[in-house]
Amino acid sequence: MNLVRQKFITDQGMIGLRDWEFAWEILTNSKSHWVYDMEHDVLCVVGLGDHIGAVRFIVKNFYGLNRIYCEEIPKWQEIIGNNMIFYNAKVNDSKHYASSLPRKYKHVD
Repeated sequence: MNLVRQKFITDQGMIGLRDWEFAWEILTNSKSHWVYDMEHDVLCVVGLGDHIGAVRFIVKNFYGLNRIYCEEIPKWQEIIGNNMIFYNAKVNDSKHYASSLPRKYKHVD
């Protein structure tokens, strides 16, 4: 399992960890908050209410996504819904997370 612990202080710096004791502690702690991507075997530990930050981190670093067009939201909703588990999140709806991904817009003349 790849472990990624996100620090959201000022710079959203990421610290990579491969520590099974840490993973076990997080997974068995009912007060922890995390997102697990089953496709890439990645656990993102987040602070209270920042599950969207973990989703953005995972899709950018493991799926190669930078920004999406509005019409791509259903595709990403399916990817998120099929591959990610949210623990202690107020929202478990993949549509919410997909619609919160960074957008790109088509230039219209």
